[in-house]
Amino acid sequence: MKSLLPIYFVFAAPAVWPAGASHVKSVHVEGPAPGLALFTRAGSPLDEDTLTRDVRQLWETGSYEDVRVERLPAGDGVAVVFHLDAKPKTFLGRVTFTERSPDRKLRMAEGAEMDRRRAHTIAQTLQKQLRDEGFAFGRVSTELAPAGLRRVDLHIDVDAGGRYRISGADFAGDAGVPESALRRALRLTRKDRPYVEDAVDADLHRLRSLYARNGYFDARAGLAGVGFQGDRVQLTFSVEAGRKYDVREDWWREECRCLLAERRQSEAEGRLDFTARLLVRGAPKGGLRIERETHASEPYRVRRIQFHGNHVFGDLTLRRALVLDEGAPFDPSRLGRSVVRLNRLGLLRETGENDVRVVRDEDARTVDIAIHVKDGPRGRWSLSGPAGTMRLGGPLSGSLVTRLPVLSTFNAAVSLMAFANPFSRLLPAAKNREWQPFARIDRPYLVGHGWSSGFTLMPQAGWQGMAALYGVNQAQGRLMGRLRGETPEPQPLAVAVERVGDDAAPRVALTLLCEPERSKWRRVRTSAVFAAEMALSLGLAGW
Repeated sequence: MKSLLPIYFVFAAPAVWPAGASHVKSVHVEGPAPGLALFTRAGSPLDEDTLTRDVRQLWETGSYEDVRVERLPAGDGVAVVFHLDAKPKTFLGRVTFTERSPDRKLRMAEGAEMDRRRAHTIAQTLQKQLRDEGFAFGRVSTELAPAGLRRVDLHIDVDAGGRYRISGADFAGDAGVPESALRRALRLTRKDRPYVEDAVDADLHRLRSLYARNGYFDARAGLAGVGFQGDRVQLTFSVEAGRKYDVREDWWREECRCLLAERRQSEAEGRLDFTARLLVRGAPKGGLRIERETHASEPYRVRRIQFHGNHVFGDLTLRRALVLDEGAPFDPSRLGRSVVRLNRLGLLRETGENDVRVVRDEDARTVDIAIHVKDGPRGRWSLSGPAGTMRLGGPLSGSLVTRLPVLSTFNAAVSLMAFANPFSRLLPAAKNREWQPFARIDRPYLVGHGWSSGFTLMPQAGWQGMAALYGVNQAQGRLMGRLRGETPEPQPLAVAVERVGDDAAPRVALTLLCEPERSKWRRVRTSAVFAAEMALSLGLAGW
């Protein structure tokens, strides 16, 4: 993709500087608010590198076509003024792929905002998809073409190249452990798996972790060769076990349990960049002594949370779904839970980790969070029916639903139902009719809104039917949230393992992968979700 090099200027107003004018008196922004924290702030020393850093981060947002800085005398200090010229917004027209490009699914709706930065992000995303599918040398380029007033077409060229799969993996050297154990450690480079460089690196870490767990603290593991034969790749891993030290068979379990708990506690306090290493030393009376060393940053707090792209739903509606507040310690786990809850609102298109931007202010120890969302479709239609007979499984129904223009979290719907089950007795209007039309206004159950959501206004149902619907919606929203859970799967922790010799210098570094234990109740919860959905949908699913 063609790219433009950012050009920025720092202007100094012609003036007589007061003696000792080396600190910032005030900071002012002229133009659209940047939505991120500036590193230059009142009371701080005037520093050219900091100004350049601010200009660079403003430019990299892609929101401005010109960024200028002006410095003016202000008493015994300097007033810094950032002049920001907003870039005219352009919107997506058509998305076209070149003839040689394989089919690719792109989550971009016509009319979405589009610029060179977004196009470059799309190219990187598609290229990563290619690599993950085994197209090891795939390349993606994008180009924007004018398509009318403030509209551009996105042209994508995908040069996939050959797709490679792994034919097998060999081991060279003194393994020290059974080959079957080595092969079990390889999860992503087994036969017929796509050849992905990141997967090879991940399995190398697993091999080193295997040796560390078994007490081979001098072991070495690396990639000895990659052989291409047609569309097949043969991998060769070099392994040298070295000496086996006398340690407990499961010594690593307690170490990992403690380190994972310490990482979780650090993140809850806002202390980021948690790293850990284990030092293996010789004990005075023989044997080994394993020491833990951990490090994390100073605590960070949330300075600002902003939403971008929510043109229909207000910030307050979305903020109620968050479990991370401004002013609180920045807990990445709570941010992940907040994204899960946003997706469960049912108001937005799916929000992923790439839609969340976290900007740190190293000096103030704060973070600004920008969440890019996209409003969901205004209307929808549905046709549903029972898996078995209507007498046992519920009514056959068809619905047309649209969002109200003013009360954006409310829906207006018309439905046509065919009743043949005992639940129809809850609806006085449907007692003697096989087909019954209904009109309703409802507010679906919204995460974070509690009892003020989940109700339906449908006069034909009577107060008994509306009360029953409210109870079902509340039970379904609350119960399903508990059963499905909100916390994303925690990432494994890579711990450096270093054997320290008599000269007190670390000799060999291995990697111990500490993987969080999965809940023993995971399958039970999955079954419970299915059973609860079936129970709550019987007879009332069409409402």
